[in-house]
Amino acid sequence: MTPQRKKYIRKTITCFNKELDSQLLTLVKELGETAWSRISKILGKSEIKCHKRYLELSDRSHIANAPWSKEEDEILTKIVLQNGARDWTGIATALSGRIGKQCRERWHHHLSPDVIKRKWTLDEDLLIIKLYREFNSRWSEMAKYVPGRTDNQIKNRYNSNLKKRCQDKEFASML
Repeated sequence: MTPQRKKYIRKTITCFNKELDSQLLTLVKELGETAWSRISKILGKSEIKCHKRYLELSDRSHIANAPWSKEEDEILTKIVLQNGARDWTGIATALSGRIGKQCRERWHHHLSPDVIKRKWTLDEDLLIIKLYREFNSRWSEMAKYVPGRTDNQIKNRYNSNLKKRCQDKEFASML
């Protein structure tokens, strides 16, 4: 186990105690492994913390951070295309080991047909820089002006590439 993983587990465990662990296990037994929204409200913890803690207690913590499989992507895509992009908790019931938030983020950031996955263009880069000057780091506001790109894509593009390039005199002359 990596040091980061140990630190994460320690952090998760510290927000739970034996009493909360017991309550969590009882609630999962009563409500099922897909009722994370209800369980989290009862325990006063986030859905993700409850779900991950449950997986740790049931010795399945490797599932919480597992990469999405092609089969999971296909199931998620099929369900969303049939029923629409809502009721993420309900959608998660079809994907063992996943919670609604994971499904929503996977859809909106990776699988949605509206998300562009091609290389970034110079026009998009220049637009992002212009928008950054106007909106600073309000990525979701900027995404409204960059069709097909998510707020997360824009944030990653700016922080990993454009911030450095803005300091380049040749690139800066294009602005």
